[in-house]
Amino acid sequence: MMRERLFNKSIKKTIIIFSATFLFAGVSLAQAQTNNQSQKTTVINGKTYIQHSVSAKDTYYQLSRIYGVPVKDIMAANNKKNLRVGDAVIIPAKEEPKKAEQKPQVVQNDTTKEKDNKTLGNPNGQTIQAKILTEYKVGSNETLYSIAKRFSTSVDNIKKLNSLSTDTLHEGQTLKIPDGNVVVIERETAPAAISIPVPDNISKEEIEFETNRYGIREKKEKGIGIWMENLESAGKSNLALHRTAPVGTILKITNPLTKSVTFAKVVGKFSDTSESRDAIVILSKSAASYIGALDKRFLIEITYGAPVN
Repeated sequence: MMRERLFNKSIKKTIIIFSATFLFAGVSLAQAQTNNQSQKTTVINGKTYIQHSVSAKDTYYQLSRIYGVPVKDIMAANNKKNLRVGDAVIIPAKEEPKKAEQKPQVVQNDTTKEKDNKTLGNPNGQTIQAKILTEYKVGSNETLYSIAKRFSTSVDNIKKLNSLSTDTLHEGQTLKIPDGNVVVIERETAPAAISIPVPDNISKEEIEFETNRYGIREKKEKGIGIWMENLESAGKSNLALHRTAPVGTILKITNPLTKSVTFAKVVGKFSDTSESRDAIVILSKSAASYIGALDKRFLIEITYGAPVN
């Protein structure tokens, strides 16, 4: 009988302990749910905190369990003050992990070179002027359109800057990305040289026109011209030597076969040599190329104004 009473008392004590434990857990859960539903937040120095009103038996450890925030963080936010019923405390809000944004794979450039207006050359003999924003490595399945859209530029600007003739790209290819429009400047080239046959029995022809009211008489000569390799001075390339025309005279030079015309400035006279014996003028090589003269000797017409003696 005594054993039965002791056994019953032991069972009752166990039931009471378990009941108290479950009741405490239920109260904590209900309190957490109530707090979560009616949470008020505040922002201090750019960081979000939850406002909590201290109730009986609240401790830093209890708040840590309710909000899932480390005890040391709650204590630091509240300067480790003693908790009193009715006091307001702040709980650091848990930050949700942010998904890593997929950023363009950009080849880092020297920042001193970014956005400088650069003059570049390309294989087509053109000059390109553009500001370079950065260099970009092409990813898998990327197109010129998607890359242009990403950097707020156009497909045409990217193709010009990188001298691309097609829209085809391959993974790992490095592209220069422009900042603004790309300007392509075509290089000027002299006309293609033409071989002009010169008859063996050509004779010098000189025509003089009537003097104008300024005392200048226009002279026209037709005959053989030759060009000289080193006849250039101070960056000026269209120069000429003439037997009688004063220094500074401007000669109008015409190719009678192609009708190509250029002008040259007389910078001196020349005397007869084995090469220039029957020539009427000696031109710089560049002046001869402008009228399409390829051979050293070529047929030519010149017109210039000469003062009356």
